[in-house]
Amino acid sequence: MSNSWLIPKGYSLFQKDLNHVLEHAESSLRLLQHGRVFISGASGLFGQWILENLLWARDQLNLDIEIFALSRNPASWMKRTDNLFYKRDGLQILHGDIINFKFPPPCSYIIHAASSSLLNPSHHLESACFGTRRICDFADFSNSKSVLITSSGGAYLGAVNQNIHHEWVEPWSCAEECLSKQSVYGEGKRFMELLAFSRSHNATWNAVAARCFAFVGPWLKLDANYAVGNFIKNALEGKPITVTGDGSPLRTYQYLSDLVIWILTILTQGKDKKVYNVGGNKAVSIKKLAEIVSNISPQNSEVNILEKPQIKAFPSAYLPDVSRAQTELGLQSLIDLEEGIRRTMIWNSLRSSHV
Repeated sequence: MSNSWLIPKGYSLFQKDLNHVLEHAESSLRLLQHGRVFISGASGLFGQWILENLLWARDQLNLDIEIFALSRNPASWMKRTDNLFYKRDGLQILHGDIINFKFPPPCSYIIHAASSSLLNPSHHLESACFGTRRICDFADFSNSKSVLITSSGGAYLGAVNQNIHHEWVEPWSCAEECLSKQSVYGEGKRFMELLAFSRSHNATWNAVAARCFAFVGPWLKLDANYAVGNFIKNALEGKPITVTGDGSPLRTYQYLSDLVIWILTILTQGKDKKVYNVGGNKAVSIKKLAEIVSNISPQNSEVNILEKPQIKAFPSAYLPDVSRAQTELGLQSLIDLEEGIRRTMIWNSLRSSHV
């Protein structure tokens, strides 16, 4: 394997991905200088990507920052990551639950990336409510500068699996009967935003929200309910790629190093009480997505579509309008879908060969 896929000692991500963030988010990273950053959900997909990039920036830019990373189960996290984050300079791992974690020293910047499983909808709502309240209490205690809520495109109630012909825009407002786990998820995310924004009115800190859509990259779970992850898993195992529907739903995907650039920029430069959609800007059908994965895979896996195409005015779509982030913050998705899938497949192949 060429040096293009070098993973630096002490890290789990490709050096080219770490340097990509360094190059395109340097101004945001330098705004963290002489400060402390708190990350909830640090062992999750977003949290780990953000954490590794902060550590890399700390080393490469000689930044004077301290990072406090909250995890419900640090022991499991350390085992999964081969103790990469154990006793690292500038990093403290905190063991605790988002609802009642013990406050570390005051932090200038807070990234609330903790999430809960939809398998337990009531726990998701409790975590959204009481966890966000705890984050706001900590921001008050810290006299923080900025709090970022990692929300979701699911906050556009009814957005998922609807036959529409437009992209979801931040000022969207609608209501949905609370009958499904998906509606509970969306309501919880919207409440997190609302609570943080309302608490920031008389506070020292700004509150911003990143409504995140769909992503691809290292550490994405390949066996979870993500089409791109499932397709990559099958391709790596030399199995056919199966599309359970007719393949018509539309999605966009953003590579995770671009996500980190967007998160850091929104955290440090986003406008107070603003919501920003985060995601790719090029729609792709699930059928086309499966074909892209197949074409990139060494085995050129067969693609099986289980249902015949349905005649309908518009396909189901889950697409963000990212013009606000582009216009106000100058953000762009720089790594295209094909390259993102290629890097994800190579990373997983390398990791499986070393396990």
